[in-house]
Amino acid sequence: ALADAEAEQIARLKPASEELRRIFDPIKKNLGKKVTLPALNDSFTRGELFVAFLNMGNDGNLLRLKEGYGWNDAQLEAIKNELTKEEMDAAQAVWDFIDTFREESFAVEKRMNGRTPERVVPVPVATRNGVYRGGYFPISYDADLSETAFMREQKDLDQTLFGGRNYGAAQTKQGHLKERAAGGGGQAIALDLSVITNHVYNVIHDITHREAVVNVAKIIKDPEVKSLMETYLGIEGYREMWPWLQSVARDVQEPMNQLHRWARWARKGTTIMQMGLKITTMIQQPLGILQTVDVIGKDYTMRGLAYMYGQPSKFPEKARLVMEKSKFMENRVQAFDRDVRDAMKGLTLKDSVMQEVERFAYKGIGMAQMGVDLPTWWGAYEKALQVEYKDVQDVDAREKKAIAYADSAVRTSQGSGSTLDLSRIQRGGEFQRLLTMFYSYFNTLYNLTYRRAKQTTSYKDVPQLAASAMLLWFLPAVLSDLVSGRGPDDDDEWLPWAAQKIGLYPLQMLVGVRDVANAAFGEFGYQL
Repeated sequence: ALADAEAEQIARLKPASEELRRIFDPIKKNLGKKVTLPALNDSFTRGELFVAFLNMGNDGNLLRLKEGYGWNDAQLEAIKNELTKEEMDAAQAVWDFIDTFREESFAVEKRMNGRTPERVVPVPVATRNGVYRGGYFPISYDADLSETAFMREQKDLDQTLFGGRNYGAAQTKQGHLKERAAGGGGQAIALDLSVITNHVYNVIHDITHREAVVNVAKIIKDPEVKSLMETYLGIEGYREMWPWLQSVARDVQEPMNQLHRWARWARKGTTIMQMGLKITTMIQQPLGILQTVDVIGKDYTMRGLAYMYGQPSKFPEKARLVMEKSKFMENRVQAFDRDVRDAMKGLTLKDSVMQEVERFAYKGIGMAQMGVDLPTWWGAYEKALQVEYKDVQDVDAREKKAIAYADSAVRTSQGSGSTLDLSRIQRGGEFQRLLTMFYSYFNTLYNLTYRRAKQTTSYKDVPQLAASAMLLWFLPAVLSDLVSGRGPDDDDEWLPWAAQKIGLYPLQMLVGVRDVANAAFGEFGYQL
């Protein structure tokens, strides 16, 4: 259910982003320009004035706008008089676009809580360019101007830096469905364009994820399921299900303070250089097929490779077939790695040079990874139909199970940047994510190693354990450097060189330990 929710969210974010860009395209070039308004005795960007106008479309926002900034009607008129007809038309388009989610959002709330939220009633906005209908707009307070908002942001920052253990309830963000209080207590509303994109992203996340999150929570709470999970995972493993589910539920976009912005900027830039624009990283991706062998076996790995690459001219057709069957695979290029997903995640109002660089940079590594993912998926799909679910009589049910099995095989063997597939240490805030950059592959390696170790229960399992060690450890440790042109300089150094690589390789699975080991014995994956 959560995997389907993730796929649905990604599928819905794309048209939402396209619609926002369509709305803002006529006005985007001027949004950053500063203008001085004598009536307000202050300077604003046109983007800030645009957001102020958006807060005039209903009584609740309008009251908070006046209270927070101490503006009177004459000063609000000065803001309206500064905006062009194109900007006001775009504002009405934003109100209308946000309203397109209302019916579906209210339906989710009705199904989940048995109530229909009260609609925020639009109020007409009279301007020199005509009367606009107005509409709902999310309320977000400025932490720089409001002590209450500042304390709320500090609480969030403390959670980011130092963690927390309040896992009693996993819930998606539902601020857009709460009944509004009479006023905002004098807090200043944030005049930031990100309020728009954050709201749209969070509403889509709530619509696609809330019911799935609640259903999974019920399953985790079930006494029989709890007992089984504690037996297989241990008590601590079971307890980790709650912070995991809460992370999935709270995978939202929030306004960021400056520290978060700096951390994200550093991580984005480093990710582009190390994963997007680095040829050696791309040419290592095919080695992921070794993990596929460990997960679905060599026979079905070979079937997957033969199907996808046996007739090169038909590769595009076969790739389209896989993506038609699986929403997960259709959106795989955007979510195969956490740092890449974070860079491409979310919504923006306008294209920038950095966004174009990101799209270009990640195409190469994304396609290289798909070169492994596609045969992995097809091999697992065939295995599901012929082995795992061969006794399922209902054709549609068997097909659905086979697709889910193949999606899972790709996630298990190749990893994923989706929140539901990340370990706890990868799901922290921006500072914690800086410390776990380039860890997605080794997180997958850790999970595969742990999985094989748990399956080794007697001496009869030792040969399979040895085979997994060769596939997951010995071969990639040596081959990853060889294919990247980082082999030993002298033939006489082969044995000690290989021994060092093999010895250091499993340490990359341990955050912190890997950094100490790399600093002491050599670099791994950090070369520019």
